[in-house]
Amino acid sequence: TEALAVVSPGRDEPEVVTGTPTFIFADDSSEDSYVVVVHDALGTEIWMDDAIPSVNGSQDVEVQYGGPALTVGMYYRFQATSMKDGVPLSRTEDLRGVFVYGG
Repeated sequence: TEALAVVSPGRDEPEVVTGTPTFIFADDSSEDSYVVVVHDALGTEIWMDDAIPSVNGSQDVEVQYGGPALTVGMYYRFQATSMKDGVPLSRTEDLRGVFVYGG
């Protein structure tokens, strides 16, 4: 199974994000749910949502960040994983989804 494509933020390079981030990635048509995790530049997990339902008829999945306040100037990375019956199917690439919080 190929990786889920990151649409935004950080598809090709780190991207400045202001306000509340929305993570957008390609839909995996065989999933029944998604998990999104955000790590800071130190590798610390700061937020996870493991109850993202599947989407129907959409090419992209959008998930709004719902964790603690982000630190201005800090680099973060989000990673999405598609799930089927509780088993991971595919995830976004490790070097994608990087963003810098701009406030």
